[in-house]
Amino acid sequence: LAAGLATGCEIILLPEIPYDINVIAKKIKERNKKGKKFTIIAAAEGAISKEDATLSKKKYKAKVAGRGGHSVVEEIARDLQAIMPEAEIRTSVIGHAQRGGEPDAYDRMISTRFGIEGARLIMNRSFGQLVVLKQGEVGSIPLQDTAGKLKYVDPEGKTVKNARLMGVSFGDR
Repeated sequence: LAAGLATGCEIILLPEIPYDINVIAKKIKERNKKGKKFTIIAAAEGAISKEDATLSKKKYKAKVAGRGGHSVVEEIARDLQAIMPEAEIRTSVIGHAQRGGEPDAYDRMISTRFGIEGARLIMNRSFGQLVVLKQGEVGSIPLQDTAGKLKYVDPEGKTVKNARLMGVSFGDR
């Protein structure tokens, strides 16, 4: 969500808000009619269609496995191309490249602060801790408080509501 907003995407697809491919196509066509020559879509790895959201967990896992390691982005592009054969659809799966880039001063400072906290934990034999940044302060929390837990976007939360006000589509309406 944050990456899509920060990069000015017109459509953001998230696991928490199942999308309708026809809603996405409609949004793209509306933009084209307004003279917009492109639409940027950010899709989270777990983005899911409304149809797939109705599948059992087992059937959905089998469908994902059937993609042969390809991203959901390929499926979205294929489905959009079928609806809009005249459109030029391009995909880019940035994967680990999104985590790269040149570090800036903030990156250097936060990594130093994290390193110091990690070293402090080791010196104090406080193992099983995760170094975190919370409200601007570096600290730690028990690893068990976070391990295996996913962070979810609240579909009714302020960030999603604000994005909708800005005209961002989540492919659901």
